[in-house]
Order: sequence, then C-alpha cells, then structure tokens
Amino acid sequence: EAQAKSARARIVLGGKIGPTITATPDGGRKERWYSGRIPGVVEEAYISLRKGQPLYVLGGFGGAAALVVDLLEGRERAEFTWDAQKVAPYATEMRKLYEARDQSWEDYPEMAAFLADNGVEGLSRVNRLDPDENRELFITRDMGRVVALLLRGLARI
Repeated sequence: EAQAKSARARIVLGGKIGPTITATPDGGRKERWYSGRIPGVVEEAYISLRKGQPLYVLGGFGGAAALVVDLLEGRERAEFTWDAQKVAPYATEMRKLYEARDQSWEDYPEMAAFLADNGVEGLSRVNRLDPDENRELFITRDMGRVVALLLRGLARI
C-alpha cells in the first residue's frame, strides 16, 4: 500500500506462487513459502490496479507475474484459490488475525474477478501501453524489447 502511494509505476516480474524447495547445507530439503497473505507479486499487482497506479506485467519469465497475466486474461488458476493457498504456513492464523482486527480480507475469487474485470483494457488505461503492447510484455523474454516497451509506457504517463 505504501509503495503504491509513493511510486509512479510498478513493474512485476517472477515471484513465488506456492512452496519452493531448496537444498540445505546438510543435504536436506527445506520448503519455503512467500511471507505475506497472498503471493507478494500478485498482491502488488492487485494493489496497483486497485489504486490506479500504472502497472507493467512481465509474465514471460513465469512465476506469480505469469499468474497475474492469466488472471487479467480471465483464466482460472487452481493455485490462486484459498484451498491451494491455505496450506501456506500461518495462512489460517493470518486470516483469523484479519477477522479479529476487523480488517478487510479480499478472498481469492474476489481478487481474481477484479483482475479479470480490469483485464488488458483496464491495464492499458493505467499503464498507457495499448493492449497489443501489453500482451507482448506478457510473453516476451527479449530484454531489449522489455526495456523498449517499459520506456514507451513510462514516457506516456
């Protein structure tokens, strides 16, 4: 929320959706999750659009940014549901904390619907790239093209 107030635009790339398995020094494995109430990159994109902040989504590198692309384009993703995400450490406790403090808890279907309702057209209104430019940004891995599209959008805001 604070970043959305102070930044002129937001660029999202990659990000965790669920657990990541990493090797430990002793040869074991450790499962790590994102640390917020929802995947951080998805939350950042959601907040930016909700606040009307220009948002640029680089989905071609996968991760949570690719999930945002799918949600903007109205595709359902099984991993963006409470059933999938409630297994994250402390997820259930965090939800209870929100309720105890009378904080708004937008649920996954609400957030997915908001992103789909905004879609590429709504994204284009805030980031000043046309829909085709946004769709290219969604899939390209060519860093020269990424930079060109970002500069084009940023110059228009």
